[in-house]
Amino acid sequence: MSLPSFPTTPTTITTPIVIKGDLGGPAALDAGNVKITSTQDGPALKLGDLSDPAPEYRLNLRLHNLNLTGPDRSTTTNSVGIAVNDTADVYVQDGLISSYDYALKTTGGLISDFYGLTLRDSGFGFHLSETASFAPNSLGFFGLRAINNDRGGYSHANPNGIVNFFNSEIEGNNQLGTDSDGIKVTEHDDAGNINYFGSHFEANPGQYNLYYNGADTTKNLLMAGCQVVAGAARQVHVERGRATLIASRIATGGKLGTYFGANASGTLIDVEGDINGTLSGVVCIRSGRIGFGINPTPSDPCINIQSASIVAASNIAANFRSDVVQLRFERTNGTRVGYFQTSATSDHYLTNDNAAGGIALGGHGVTLLFVGRGGNNAIEPGADNVTTNGSGPLRWSTVYAASGTISTSDANAKEQIRDLDAAERAAAIRCKALVRAYKFRDAVAGKGDDARWHFGVIAQEVRDAFAQEGLDAHTYGLFCHDMWEEQPELLDDDNNILRPFVPGGERYSLRYEELLTFMIAAL
Repeated sequence: MSLPSFPTTPTTITTPIVIKGDLGGPAALDAGNVKITSTQDGPALKLGDLSDPAPEYRLNLRLHNLNLTGPDRSTTTNSVGIAVNDTADVYVQDGLISSYDYALKTTGGLISDFYGLTLRDSGFGFHLSETASFAPNSLGFFGLRAINNDRGGYSHANPNGIVNFFNSEIEGNNQLGTDSDGIKVTEHDDAGNINYFGSHFEANPGQYNLYYNGADTTKNLLMAGCQVVAGAARQVHVERGRATLIASRIATGGKLGTYFGANASGTLIDVEGDINGTLSGVVCIRSGRIGFGINPTPSDPCINIQSASIVAASNIAANFRSDVVQLRFERTNGTRVGYFQTSATSDHYLTNDNAAGGIALGGHGVTLLFVGRGGNNAIEPGADNVTTNGSGPLRWSTVYAASGTISTSDANAKEQIRDLDAAERAAAIRCKALVRAYKFRDAVAGKGDDARWHFGVIAQEVRDAFAQEGLDAHTYGLFCHDMWEEQPELLDDDNNILRPFVPGGERYSLRYEELLTFMIAAL
């Protein structure tokens, strides 16, 4: 197939220059940078032919030094500088394409490279779309300049394709745009993998500077070493799919930087600029920090996880999978100061290695328990005489001790000290006669006849004994009556019980050491 010749002097054409078919091997053609002005409402240069599509065609064309100027755009709707139609293996280097509805339009073009093209003063700088035969795939733009167009560029329907931009400039497009005009200055819709390397976006007013909508949530926008200077309301908008931004600067100028839609996720590494939108699937690494749902600053913690990220992960902030896991804490010299260790077959450990240090446990903003405080070999409450060991609805079943409990009996802690009056002594005599043998109901339910016998008194009978002497047992510390509301069961996301269900109820109890002391008065 013979190649057409390009004019050697500035020329006006009314019909397209057409190169189609399979040239059989790399065919070189130099347009000589001679200005060609086209007046028709259609392509100036047509590579391939939509009327005769054949997926096996590879044009195998190497075209250099184009200079194409379009007609008056007020009279056209479909003027095109370079049209690549249902063909592959096109290589265009060095060209100025201006004043078209579409400076470069590929319709079913793929496996093609464009070097050093300036696409300007047009409706679209580039426009990449699909046909039944080909989707825009494996397209490379090197040193592209898309300048002063209504739209910088647009690609559509390459869900399994790749489009690469190297050292490209998209600047000064949509000059009359506003923050709410709905314009996506450069848009990739129903997209596969779109990759920008060392590229620059600047002075592109409108609602969206760069807009990416992946064909599904697995498709990816990659920007490495790029700069997006604020011009639009949103600089980089990821509606669906993934965004991987590396060593790039997304300048906001008081507007939004990178925005993620509800079906988007992303990874940002050393990216300057803020992030907004749905951030539960976004992780950022910057300034030696890792942020989940936040782009960290040097003053942030080393790891910063925002609530939306944790909620999206079923409220599991971290998961360590091993039979033995240890979180180790060290001083700056490498000496271990403590650790937390779990085991699939033995005990879990929470340990402070400091000889003079223990562990403090707290709740609702206060310390409730010390273990080994200050090196003491003791378990202590967080404050003196304010913390109970158990409660009315939640009791300890048994307390094992090598000796009895020690209760404060210091005269300095007491006042209104007196002898028992006659009514109290009479009540003590009544209580002495109330000693009973009994079994606990829960023990009988679990052990049947093997449940053991216990000796003691019945709290309600003690209450009645006091009443018979005109006394109110509730005013004495030996008698206790607890009431509580129902507490619902609390589960985690795996249905493990964090807090058991506790029905509402009441319970009577006694301080036996006081009761026995009281009963001694009857002897």
